[in-house]
Amino acid sequence: MEEVLAQLDELLGRWKDLMNAGPVADWRTTRDILRNDIEEFADKWFDKASPDRTTVQHALYPSGFSIYGSPWQNFSNDYGEAIPRALRVVKHRIENGQAKLLQTMADEHLIEPGTPHSSYVFLRDIVEAASRLIFLVDPYVDRSLFSLLSNVPAGVEIRILTRQQNAPADFVTEASKFVQQTGAKLVCRAGLNDFHDRFLAVDDKLFFSGASFKDLGKKGSVVAEVDDIKAQTLKELEARWNSAPPLK
Repeated sequence: MEEVLAQLDELLGRWKDLMNAGPVADWRTTRDILRNDIEEFADKWFDKASPDRTTVQHALYPSGFSIYGSPWQNFSNDYGEAIPRALRVVKHRIENGQAKLLQTMADEHLIEPGTPHSSYVFLRDIVEAASRLIFLVDPYVDRSLFSLLSNVPAGVEIRILTRQQNAPADFVTEASKFVQQTGAKLVCRAGLNDFHDRFLAVDDKLFFSGASFKDLGKKGSVVAEVDDIKAQTLKELEARWNSAPPLK
C-alpha cells in the first residue's frame, strides 16, 4: 500500500506544479505526459471494473468540454480540479481499506522471446519500488546493468554479487564512476564460482530469474517471486555475500 500511496502523492504534486506554473510555453506537453502517467497508474493498480479506476477515468475523459475560453482556461475548467479531486478520493479509499488493489506483479512472469524492451521495463518497475535494498545475484553481469540501476531511488543500498571471471574487465571502474556521478550506495562482490542461479532481492521480496538479467527477453524464460523458501534462500545469499571478496 505504501507504494501506491507514494505514487498518488507524486502525481498530485506534479499536477499541483502544472497548475501553479500556468500557461507556460510547454504546458501542453507536461499535461499530456502527466495525463498518460495517471492513466497508467490506474491501469496498473485497479481492475477495469473497479470504481476507483472509473473515478480516475471519468476525470480524465469528462462528458463535456469547455470551448469559449483560451486553451489554458478551457483545460483548467475541465481538468484543473476534477483530476486532483479524483486522485484524492482514490487515496482516501485506499487509506481506509475500501479500494481493491491489483497484485503489483504476478507470482510468475513469463518472459517472451524477442522482448528485451518490455523485459527491461518489467525489471525497472521492480527496482523502482525499492525503499531499502537491491540485492542482485547473477554470475553473468555486464555494463547494461548500470542503466537499470540508474532507476533505483536515492539512498537505497545496492549489492551486486557475481562471478569474477565473467565480469567485464572494466566493470569495477564503471561501477566506481557510477557511484561518483549518482551517489549510489553500490557495492560489488565476487563469490558465485559454484552458483548458477539468478536472484533479485528488493526489500522484503525475492525474485528468481531463469535467465541472466542482462539477457532477459532474448529467449523465453520466467521470473518468479520466491515465497516458500524465501527465508532459507535469503539466508544463503546473505552468507555468500558476507564471505565474498570485493569484485576486482
